[in-house]
Amino acid sequence: MIRLMRNELFKTYHKKSFKIIIFLSIIFMITINLFYKNNYIEDKDYLTTASNVISSSNNLEEIKLNEYIIKSKRNINHINLNKMLFLFYDNYFLLILIIIIYLGSNTISEEYIKGTMKNLLIKPYSRTKILLAKYLSNLLLAFLILIGLMLFQTVIGGIIFKFNSLSDVCAFYNYKLNKVVEMNIFKYLTIKSLVNIPEFIIIYSLSFMLGVIVKNNMVNMIMYGFIILSELINSFIMSSPNKLFNLLLTASWDFNYLVDGSISFFKYKITTIAVIVCISYYLVIMLISIIYFKKNKI
Repeated sequence: MIRLMRNELFKTYHKKSFKIIIFLSIIFMITINLFYKNNYIEDKDYLTTASNVISSSNNLEEIKLNEYIIKSKRNINHINLNKMLFLFYDNYFLLILIIIIYLGSNTISEEYIKGTMKNLLIKPYSRTKILLAKYLSNLLLAFLILIGLMLFQTVIGGIIFKFNSLSDVCAFYNYKLNKVVEMNIFKYLTIKSLVNIPEFIIIYSLSFMLGVIVKNNMVNMIMYGFIILSELINSFIMSSPNKLFNLLLTASWDFNYLVDGSISFFKYKITTIAVIVCISYYLVIMLISIIYFKKNKI
């Protein structure tokens, strides 16, 4: 299994399409940082601005955050390296999904497209081992790329905005505690990554399953269409009084509300049930992938 995974990682790394998508990702990140640098105007009188917001706003989060700004005498809205890391998932969530879908969908489908699947299956391993090795290797690669994107944001953000803000704590409003919470930026990024992992793994697994079934390049387009459709589905669920809709996958895989103690967008969502739903869908997806791959005549 380890040898199979190593070979798969080596194969993916040397793909031209993989190198192109990584190169474009780096260019995109540089562009985002330069955009913020060139379009953000620093508020020199941020304390006065904070006072004005407090006196005019009815939003509790806004009031608490601006009270924190006045008390700490620190402009937490200032765009620097710390803020860019704080906004990492806001800025790069779509990019991460594109990479995950690419890795998941092409893992198996490319073997069919290039006609190399028969060569793969003559190796002295069971089909299940071959499938799981391909699945786990690119899933591992997806997480390594995610860490790499964070490190690259740290480096390029430090070059553009300077590294002096890296030691600052990030501050955000916690709805459950009803106060502004301070946290080390890397601890915050770790927590944000953990709550996004269920969605990333399921989207990767769905892409992988479709690659096993569809066997062509249409998988990417299907998954991108699914992501767009999931937003429409979620909008419908949020306005629906029917609790059963919360058992749908797209209503269950987002756990970001746990970071700031807010209430989920889905009014009937219970975290424990959402975890069970995600695990159930994941097991079904993997079971379908394994059964289809084992029974498929190649």
